[in-house]
Amino acid sequence: MAMPEGHMNLPVVDLSLPEHEAARTLRAGCLEHGFFYVSGHGVPAEVIDNHFKASAEMFANLSMEDKQTLKGVDAQGYQTLDLNNCRLKADDDAAANQDQLIT
Repeated sequence: MAMPEGHMNLPVVDLSLPEHEAARTLRAGCLEHGFFYVSGHGVPAEVIDNHFKASAEMFANLSMEDKQTLKGVDAQGYQTLDLNNCRLKADDDAAANQDQLIT
């Protein structure tokens, strides 16, 4: 899988592995880091690389005012880091976290 330049050392969830193995890595990524990479999904590396490049170029060249106007269908749009905080608990209590996962 093509990683973006300067990527963090995050877990990689390999969807080509047996489901229980991928699920174990996914869970660890969510609880320990809050983020993860996904491989084994069939999306060509060139497509992924192009998306990372386009995203970096777009956000490097847009003003804060322009970034804040970006919003997709049923999405919150661009948020600064101080606003983008899901505040999930790192425990096994899925019910306690469920309301935080739905926006």
